Amino acid sequence: MVKLNIHISKRIKKIAYQIPKGSFFADIGSDHALLPCYVCNDDKSAKAIAGEVQEGPFERAIDNVNRYGLNNQIDVRLGDGLEVVDDRVEVVVIAGMGGKLISRILQQGSNKLVKVNKLILQPNNNAPVLRKTLLNLNFHLSSEKIIEDNDHIYEILVADKFHLNPYNSNIEKQMMFGPYLLENKNTTFMKYWNSEYKNLKNIIHNIRQSKSNQASNLKEFENKLTLIEEVLNE
Repeated sequence: MVKLNIHISKRIKKIAYQIPKGSFFADIGSDHALLPCYVCNDDKSAKAIAGEVQEGPFERAIDNVNRYGLNNQIDVRLGDGLEVVDDRVEVVVIAGMGGKLISRILQQGSNKLVKVNKLILQPNNNAPVLRKTLLNLNFHLSSEKIIEDNDHIYEILVADKFHLNPYNSNIEKQMMFGPYLLENKNTTFMKYWNSEYKNLKNIIHNIRQSKSNQASNLKEFENKLTLIEEVLNE
């Protein structure tokens, strides 16, 4: 069968590269099912479930799977979170959502993770919250990526059930910045945290200048600012 040219973003392509060859994976919140289509078009031994909770994206996902002739590899399912997952799934992908929402999906569907050995997650924010959730679910980070795509910076977290725990005594710092990202502070990492540092300085300044209802968070913000400054200057 001829492989089709499926156009996807740099972000989706980077996520696709984390899926082992020949995997049976589930893409939760699959939208147009572009990730499963891209992976299964490239790897004919892969199989996927594309899960969607909304009727519109569900229908578009079916259209794409039909368009690319991948019905024998991709099963599009309508369902909430991990309820679309069955016991054949080895890898779960959840991308393009907030870290708190991804955490909630994993926690609420934790009974569906018994046979799953790898999670590939791309939170749009709140990555530290997600790292803590993974630890609580006994999935240990095995790699982290930070990339820039269309002027947005994204973190991609990969966690394995049987990987060694990467955290040490400085777990607060590692949770915030990522244990693997801290080991290789590339230009994208530095750009992201420099931006966060400036934003946080402005927030602190505004709180100090006003009687903001965020005044109770001032100490927390100041501690975070100190930690960012420490990492940037290391």
